[in-house]
Amino acid sequence: MQNIAVLSHCADIDGVGAASLLKIKYNLPSSRLFFSGYAKEDILYAESKFRKFYGKGFVLFVTDLSVNEPTVPVWIKIIKEIKAKGGKVFWFDHHPWSAYAMKNVAGICDAAIVGENEKYCATEITKQELQLNTPFVNEFCKVVHFSDFNLKPDTKKHYELVKAYALSITSITKAKSSAGMQGKLRHIADVIASRKFVDKKIKDEERKFEKLNTDRISKMLKNLHLVGRKVAIGFATGVQSTQACGMVIKQSGRDVGIVIDPKQGKGSIRSLKSNISGLAAALGGGGHPHASGFELDLKKYPLGSEAGRIKLMEKIGKESSRLL
Repeated sequence: MQNIAVLSHCADIDGVGAASLLKIKYNLPSSRLFFSGYAKEDILYAESKFRKFYGKGFVLFVTDLSVNEPTVPVWIKIIKEIKAKGGKVFWFDHHPWSAYAMKNVAGICDAAIVGENEKYCATEITKQELQLNTPFVNEFCKVVHFSDFNLKPDTKKHYELVKAYALSITSITKAKSSAGMQGKLRHIADVIASRKFVDKKIKDEERKFEKLNTDRISKMLKNLHLVGRKVAIGFATGVQSTQACGMVIKQSGRDVGIVIDPKQGKGSIRSLKSNISGLAAALGGGGHPHASGFELDLKKYPLGSEAGRIKLMEKIGKESSRLL
């Protein structure tokens, strides 16, 4: 077995999917797959688990993870240490990157296919770079594309797979410890690497979370906030972001749905018509034209208080009027 580790985004099927394709290509055991969010503490936790593999011939693949500027020094340190010990770093991502991150992180990788890509998600980029071209991989990538770009699936089967991945992965990332999350996401990668889309465990996770998700969304919809001409905002914790934003759009009749977790300070933005990536960037995040997100400084916007929420909604109203 080659000395390879994979670090991929934890929050959706694109991150898990890209890791799954690397598992297929290099016949990796699940213990070589690691999943992380964008935050510094998430990255450092994952790195503490795979740094034991550092050495001559080691290769780290990073997939579906962009770099926010506060984490640039963390990534520089990790990459330089890997290379100093005789290893390499390859990075496949499709989110927007700042010029600073491009120069200081992508620029010191051995290869980096990164930056905003409106045509391909990270799983599709990984497939192309690994030259994987089988009927199963092609169909799987199609499902991931629908999911990641917030597009309407073309068949009932694909719709149900998008839903299964979205709800099960949200359930895993919202409810589990870091260690527990790793194990459950590795299981999904195992299933995909065995050339199956889902199994009973994934479907059970989906069903377990579906009612809870529905109840939380229903509660959120009772108190929506209309901002400007196009935007509706809901506040909810522990919901599946794409589904929740879709319900905000449907309930409000607005073009843009935003769901904000007041405990974590994380926001998701979805639209079927407007390009929302600029709005996400103005709020400190980024993403794709129809599916983007952002993270808030809860000291600046204390969302546990009415004043904090009003301050944020005023900011969103101002930026949406300017950008949408």
